Amino acid sequence: MSVKKFIPLIFSLAFVFVGTDNASALDECPDNSTLKGDTCYCDSGYDFDQTTEACIDSNLWCKNTYGDNIFFNSTTKLCECTAEFGWSETQNKCITNTANCKEKFGANYYWDGEKKLCFEGDADGIFYDVPANHKNYKAILYLYDKGIINGYADSSFKPEKTVNRAELLKILVEGKGITPDAKEFGDCFSDVKAEWFAPYVCYAKEQGWVSGYATGQFKPGQTVNKVEALKMLLNSQGISVDDADGGEWFDPYVVKATELKILEESSAKLEPSTDMSRGSISESLYRLLIL
Repeated sequence: MSVKKFIPLIFSLAFVFVGTDNASALDECPDNSTLKGDTCYCDSGYDFDQTTEACIDSNLWCKNTYGDNIFFNSTTKLCECTAEFGWSETQNKCITNTANCKEKFGANYYWDGEKKLCFEGDADGIFYDVPANHKNYKAILYLYDKGIINGYADSSFKPEKTVNRAELLKILVEGKGITPDAKEFGDCFSDVKAEWFAPYVCYAKEQGWVSGYATGQFKPGQTVNKVEALKMLLNSQGISVDDADGGEWFDPYVVKATELKILEESSAKLEPSTDMSRGSISESLYRLLIL
């Protein structure tokens, strides 16, 4: 992606927190407040709500006053936007950092989460880091349109980011057009209970796509290398492979993937131990789905 220039995004909030040093003139102190002299002061972590005339949790006060995606910073004593959000002077609320960049500098500006800067970049792709000339653009566009994959709140896809075991199974299960019921699929490994990924992992286990480790774990957060991803991918599509006859356990999967032409690289350059990226798994799944 071509980057033309970077512009700092300054997060100076246009509002002031009404803190514990501000008092309310009440005949009787409400809960979570302390009488000092003849005046009630809200206790630390609480703030006075004019509507209910009560001291409420400071985080709740921030949300009631300024909306979602905001919290009370007990160190600075200010309402501050949560991660990936910034304060909008015009809308008087927290909006995504990319939306903030566009509001301040123009429609083709985006937020770089690593550099903490707004930048002007290509605007011809669905995601700012997957422009129309990206090698995986067609695959990512296809899967996005099918509702199989999504990007991040900052309008990025992060195609080079590695995929872990839980993330891969979500992609593969969604690739079958299936969204497992969390009430039906869960608690299938010692480390897979009721998390967001549990329905996908447990569905995949029931279908025989994956198995766990001898410890009874699935290790959902562990990254997936290329041959592990190929095995899961082919299993998820019901594609059988020949039994291994000597050599490495993954040879039959690589042979089949080569026959189906779903690899970005040739099998001789596969580097099986390399972690699978979001862009690469999108490409392989796309090629398999359109066979």
